[in-house]
Amino acid sequence: MIKYLILFSIAILFINSLHLYGQDKARIAALETSLQNAKTDNARLQILGDLCWNYSFISFDKSLAYGQQELKLAQTMRNDTAVALAYSDIGIVYTRSNELNEALSWHQKSYALRTKLGLKDKAAASISNIAVIYKQQGNYDKALESMMDALKIYTDINDLPKKALVLNNIGLLYMKYNKQEEGKKYLLEALAIAKQLKLTALESTCYYSLGTYEYNRKNYPAALKLCLQSLDIKIKLNAQADIGIQQNTIGEIYEKQKKYPAALAWFQKSLKIREELKDQLGVASVYKNIATVYTGQGKYDDAERYLLKSISVFSKLNAKDYLQDAYLLLASNNEERKNDHSALVDYKRSIDIKDSIINRESLNKINELEIKYQTAQKEQRILLLSKQNQIQQLEINNQKLKVERRNTMMAVGIVVLLMVLAFGWLFYNSYKLKQEARLQVEIIRQQDIATQGIIAAEERERKRIAADLHDGVGQLFSAVRLNLSSLMDRIPFAKPEDKDLAERTVMMVDESCREVRTIAHQMMPNILLKTGLASAVKDFISKIDAEKLKVTLETSGLNERLDSNTEIVLYRVIQECVNNAIKHAAANRLDIQLDRNETEISVTVEDNGKGFDTSDKEKFEGIGLKNILTRLAYLKGSADFSSAPGKGTLVAIYVPLT
Repeated sequence: MIKYLILFSIAILFINSLHLYGQDKARIAALETSLQNAKTDNARLQILGDLCWNYSFISFDKSLAYGQQELKLAQTMRNDTAVALAYSDIGIVYTRSNELNEALSWHQKSYALRTKLGLKDKAAASISNIAVIYKQQGNYDKALESMMDALKIYTDINDLPKKALVLNNIGLLYMKYNKQEEGKKYLLEALAIAKQLKLTALESTCYYSLGTYEYNRKNYPAALKLCLQSLDIKIKLNAQADIGIQQNTIGEIYEKQKKYPAALAWFQKSLKIREELKDQLGVASVYKNIATVYTGQGKYDDAERYLLKSISVFSKLNAKDYLQDAYLLLASNNEERKNDHSALVDYKRSIDIKDSIINRESLNKINELEIKYQTAQKEQRILLLSKQNQIQQLEINNQKLKVERRNTMMAVGIVVLLMVLAFGWLFYNSYKLKQEARLQVEIIRQQDIATQGIIAAEERERKRIAADLHDGVGQLFSAVRLNLSSLMDRIPFAKPEDKDLAERTVMMVDESCREVRTIAHQMMPNILLKTGLASAVKDFISKIDAEKLKVTLETSGLNERLDSNTEIVLYRVIQECVNNAIKHAAANRLDIQLDRNETEISVTVEDNGKGFDTSDKEKFEGIGLKNILTRLAYLKGSADFSSAPGKGTLVAIYVPLT
């Protein structure tokens, strides 16, 4: 079982320090350099506290040494507030090394002094630390009472970070009472505050706590995911003590899944760190978990050796919670080896340690072991008297086994046949689906080719008509204009009205020439082929009378040319939208935006005209709008029409570029 007390210590240590959470080598080196250069006692006091905190994650001896220096300097300065903080820092060091009696003594000193000084919030931190130790010692009632007192103080003073940490610890303690869902509520509330305040270390602690919840529910994949998520944060923070704790927990998860090699690998990682930190309780905890793996592998002698080593340390440290689990595991080990008498003794020890709480389940287990022990003695006597009966029974069983083996072979044959039929059906169905998918892809490809051919043919026809208009009709109009001018020079006009009529006729011919040229250019503008979409649109709108319709154009991302087909289609679509605004909208303003990014090009055409009802399907039956949608479908694009009577029209066009 994952030990909830581990999470308590992680969280509460954070409460008690105003120092930054982090103990990387660069920071520690910088602090030690600053200590040598510090010019005032106040500066030295702050740095000593920071060093005590940072080293508490990686070196018990150095952390304790700096904590004692901090206390000595605070006493010399006669700064009671600093003395109380030094008491707390030293208590944290002992808590991290799992020397619980020493830790409790120092935190009680800190609490008494802070209460005397009226430091309400600091006293609450001391209460929280004391609660952690009570919990580790198995005194859950006092632990919960202390946590509730601390929670009330933090709620009153609206200290959200510390409130969240206490909520996390209360949730874990509720789960220790086997009230999983009540505990989860507290954990989720703590996690919400951590995310709101962006407290990375606290968020990691909450993930780990929720991993404990999932572990208790035997949802091991979810528990593993949450613990690995928390471990990743601890590694980034270089929190060695916490890394060792969580590696041990991950090993427990793998052990529950019977992935014994993986479990042993994680336990060995944890053991290395805890030995380096001189964490006796942590080392013993890993011993107990390694014994669990060996028990699962049937290596009962190896398991017993590790269990006895862990029990020795747990007894020395008075770690009842751990000791109870160790004796329970030792009882299970002896039970597997048919050593029922020893199993009964160890199980009774486990129950006695568990705060004298003897429930129905525990009594049933004790009775079961007693019955098994007595039954084993009787079976030895019966065994001597019933050998003949056993031999006969073995012969009968042998006959039954042959029959069962024959039936089993028949059943296996039937199952294999059914599996072959099932795989055959699955293969056929998969082949059929693949063929249908290929057919659908080919249909879409043919549709694209057809659409592309239609649009290409349309553009070729536009080019031909434009060339005919420019080179044929245009030239004829030019010749007519030349002949008329020559005729006017040769023929005298008897009346001024005749001359005026001739001049108007020449003007009409000139206007016709310009109109033909404009139509030809619109059908296939040379500027589109030469300089691209943006220039072509700008040239197109420059020919519109600004007094009747003011048109603005904004472009971005069009420094490079688009594919020629894309440019032609978009030019035609914009041309159609502008023509619709001129013909139908009665607008006096038109805004065009062209924007290109890495994945798409978007076009918006918006006018302030009379608009139309977009829910009226008849409005979309016209050739113009159909052409817009058809052309865009060729480019895998789309067009959205947003309009209402009297509110203008917005056409939004999107064309993917990839």
